[in-house]
Formats: sequence, structure tokens, C-alpha cells
Amino acid sequence: MTDTAAATCEDRRRKIGRIGQIVALIILLLCILFLGWQVLQFGKADEGAVVTQYEGMTREEIQAELDRTVRENMMTVSVAPTALLDENGDVAVNVINEESNRFPQRFSLIQDGEVVYRSGTIDPGKTVSSCHPDHISAGPAVIEIQALDPESSEDHGSPTRVDISIVEADES
Repeated sequence: MTDTAAATCEDRRRKIGRIGQIVALIILLLCILFLGWQVLQFGKADEGAVVTQYEGMTREEIQAELDRTVRENMMTVSVAPTALLDENGDVAVNVINEESNRFPQRFSLIQDGEVVYRSGTIDPGKTVSSCHPDHISAGPAVIEIQALDPESSEDHGSPTRVDISIVEADES
């Protein structure tokens, strides 16, 4: 190989080496920019999310705070498993909103997938002993209980469903 050919080959290697260094530098710069963007996004909350700061709290304090939140939102559901249907079409449902509940409730009586009765607001400590649905017959039904926001009476949380049996009352 002549000196000129060797020099040309060496120049090509240097050019390729510089191009490789430039590409590596661009990739490194993009990685740094992406990492910086991720750090900036880390502190932002999702829309609609409730962000709570537990910074400086021990694991036990965090657990106690979470347990308190659960206790505040618990609801006891009391429903008779058997509802009596009388000759007037009244149904003895015995839906009780326990005194210990924080939230008012509303219930729906559902049979064959159709809501046949929807109650008004039932405050804690109150009982609905019977209701008069549009139409109902003996057989399986569901009582769906929905907690209500104490201020707005809007639905609060997810409803709870209880399977019940509707039986005709004895006419004795």
C-alpha cells in the first residue's frame, strides 16, 4: 500500500470515528433531555387524582392514616334476606341505615333486572320497613344500597347489592 492510500484510509477512519462520536453525543444529549423531562413530570399529579403527602411519616403513621380514611368511609348494610309481599302489593323490606354509618343511603328494589322501587334518602339511624313497588311478584330480587354524600345527596362510592327472596305473606 502506498503512503497516499494509507493516508486516505486513515482519513476515512478519522471521519468515521468523528461521525460515531457525534452520533454518540447526540444520543447522550437526548437521553439527558428525556431524563430531565421525566424528573419534571414526576412531581405532577394525574388529573382528578388526590395526592397526599406522607413525607416525614413512619410506615405505622401512614398505615394509621389509611385505616382512619377507611373507617370514615365504611358503611354497614342491614337488609332482611326475606321480604314479605302482602295482598296490597306492599313489601316488608326492613332496610336499616345503621346509626353508626356516616352517610345517608338510598336503596333500589330490583327484580328481573328492572328497578321496581327507588327510595328517598334514608338518614343514619332510620329504617324503611316497607315500600310499595310499581309491580313485583314472589321470587328472587335484589336490593341495591347506595351511599349518598351528606352535603349534596349525590352518589358516594359504589353501591352494594344484596340478594333477597320475596315471599307472599300468609293471609291468616
